[in-house]
Amino acid sequence: TSDLTVQHGYGGIQARGTPQLAGLSLTAGRDILLGTSVDEGSLFSNGALTLQAGGDVVVDSNSSIYSDGNLQVTTGGDFTISQTHGGGMLQVQDGDASITAAGSITLSTHGTDPALRVYPGGSITLTTDQLTIPVTALPNTVTTTGVVTIKPYTAARPVSVGGVSANELSLTDALLDKVTAGGLVLGDSTAGELTVMDMITRTSATNVTLASGGDVILGGTINTAGGNLTLIPGTAPAKVKS
Repeated sequence: TSDLTVQHGYGGIQARGTPQLAGLSLTAGRDILLGTSVDEGSLFSNGALTLQAGGDVVVDSNSSIYSDGNLQVTTGGDFTISQTHGGGMLQVQDGDASITAAGSITLSTHGTDPALRVYPGGSITLTTDQLTIPVTALPNTVTTTGVVTIKPYTAARPVSVGGVSANELSLTDALLDKVTAGGLVLGDSTAGELTVMDMITRTSATNVTLASGGDVILGGTINTAGGNLTLIPGTAPAKVKS
């Protein structure tokens, strides 16, 4: 029923050792706050790292999350990498990253570091009804050579690609330009209708998949820069429309 605040400089909380440890898990009934206006609060795990909060998770004040294994974040509120007191970042090596937020996900960058980086090729899954990446953020705010999946938290929530619509997961071209990946999956089988509202242009070859539990409507074009385009509507009578 309380907040969990990490504020102890760059060292923060560490779970390290050889051989690789089982990992690190933090749980709070309300918010998890990594860093404050006073000092940073970083997390280091030599194995998987799990954060679970009944409220928000906020990474701030140059705080970092490093995981040598899978990273899983689940919030009952918002997930924010903030620039309020100096920014923050998440980095995953030899694993996948998954962030699920009942509220919004906001990814800001500070300096030259991406907000979320997975290497050497793991996947990134962002599950939320509202994703925000500021226009001032770096082009590689989210980066992996693997697959990035962005899908709604709420079942049957519509997805707008290339535009902004109220009460939908809206993924503009400017926002998707901040995502560097070998593959990009927008929506999934539990999402509502997916509509391409305007042109989407990838700056490098990207395999793009548009998935929906309803119709996939092509009202704009998708330039994959040489990658494959896959369209997956829901079960009949759902279909691809143009």
